[in-house]
Amino acid sequence: MGGFVLEAADLKHPIPVDAKQMFYLVQRGFIDFPNVTVDDIKDRNRADGLARFITVGQATWFVANRIARAVQGVHVTAIELTTLSFVVVTLATSYLWYHKPADVSSPIKLRCKFPISEILEKASDPAARTRQYRTPLDFISRDEYVFSLLWQYYNDILRRLRMPLFMRPMTAEPWDRIPSAVWLRHTNLVTQAPCGVVILTFGAIFFAAWNPPFPTETERTTWRAASLYGMVFCVFGGGYTWAWHVWFFTRWRQNRPLLVPDGPRVRRTFADWLRNLSRDNDPHLDMPLGLLLPVSLFCALYVVCRVFILIEDLIGLRALPPSAFETVSWSKFLPHI
Repeated sequence: MGGFVLEAADLKHPIPVDAKQMFYLVQRGFIDFPNVTVDDIKDRNRADGLARFITVGQATWFVANRIARAVQGVHVTAIELTTLSFVVVTLATSYLWYHKPADVSSPIKLRCKFPISEILEKASDPAARTRQYRTPLDFISRDEYVFSLLWQYYNDILRRLRMPLFMRPMTAEPWDRIPSAVWLRHTNLVTQAPCGVVILTFGAIFFAAWNPPFPTETERTTWRAASLYGMVFCVFGGGYTWAWHVWFFTRWRQNRPLLVPDGPRVRRTFADWLRNLSRDNDPHLDMPLGLLLPVSLFCALYVVCRVFILIEDLIGLRALPPSAFETVSWSKFLPHI
């Protein structure tokens, strides 16, 4: 699990705290500043540096091999392109996670000097005296991010279908961990632009099979349509969601009440039910239908296209051109007399 958790006399179990909450508690003297060094964090890393190096090395070798095949005019199969697209994402993730400790199973515990009830009483924010849906310290830093809201919404759909594929269901009250469906908030282009480059590269790779032979003309046409829509999804779907996050979401949220009294929140209309599928009807997870419906349509079509690509990766192996079985002649890339 990792991270930091807070212990207090009136908590039945420790609760996770984020950076803003920790700053709030330290600044007001509710906890002592944690004496944690960089070496302490590195020491919790259970990943083998050699294993990471081998993984990145294999991925880099695969990319170099596919590029060499394309340069020499050797056929690159559909399944190789799909693998290449995932390798690009893997390399980007490996770079971003270079300093991330892996397989951390126990958190760093912080002891609160006061009961949580006293912290809430002393808080100047009126939100501290309303229901907190995750932990009692939600009022300090709860600020939802549009992309995170969408991901949590689709995870709630899977939860209702009893198919929690991407996260463990949260059953503890208050929360005893931060689920993987809750994303950090990023709003500036400095952090988002590199992600956009990786996403566009991921989508563009499938265009490499625009002209190479397919078993049938129908499969070629469908592949082209699926690849084209994949790029449209990356550009316009991501752009539409980003526009909502930057310009429209704050205005929409200002007209929605977030300070709700204790007790269950009632869904009065079908729209109320549709915009929030969370287990406890958390008002912070309300989705604007102007965002939810178009993005859900974009995603549904994208899933159809991705399923076709994955199926074609396999059925396309039944009729490969002879050059697909050739290997790269690396001697052609080496200077010689």
